[in-house]
Amino acid sequence: MISAYIIDDFTLFREGIKEILKTYDSIYIAGDNTKKNFHPEKIKAPQPDIILLVQNKEDSITLKICKELSLTPFHYKILIIGDSERNQNIINLFNAGASGFVSKNASVEELFKAITSVLKGKHNFSQKIAKIMSTATHKQKTYKTELSAKEIEIVACMIEGMHNKQIAEKLNISYRTVEVHKSHIFNKLHTSNIADIIKYALQNGLYKL
Repeated sequence: MISAYIIDDFTLFREGIKEILKTYDSIYIAGDNTKKNFHPEKIKAPQPDIILLVQNKEDSITLKICKELSLTPFHYKILIIGDSERNQNIINLFNAGASGFVSKNASVEELFKAITSVLKGKHNFSQKIAKIMSTATHKQKTYKTELSAKEIEIVACMIEGMHNKQIAEKLNISYRTVEVHKSHIFNKLHTSNIADIIKYALQNGLYKL
């Protein structure tokens, strides 16, 4: 059973999402709140599997909540439901800790697929957003250094939302080795943002949806 927590300032929209998710026997609503009254401590135990955070017109409070949730010990999976697929907005959301983005115009099936994808540890984004990430020119960097085979494997794991321990187990290497490789990756690409890592991987064919 998947537990979902909904955050949005509009009661009708929150109630609408609840009714939609009730059509799936595998999902139940763990709680909901408005953005203006929200704080991570207001989420009651047991902790939900996924946070559905609604973004309205690139509001800054959505980014703030994303960052707060991603910094908690629970490492919440955050799926943004929004209406702006503008390049910089998507990049900002991923940098703030979002695990995926689904359009407000998406179908019920697309929303359910996005939820299950994020819960599997993957960064869910549409083909359109993948194109945005791979072709974005805003502050685009020039990469002169090639990544090693092991670094490419780790990049794929990072894009799929794995933490260091999970990467170490999957690749049969030590936790410390993962840390060293990730440090090299960030240094080579001159970034500390996962959005830049995703963009680089897509631009260079290192990761495919």
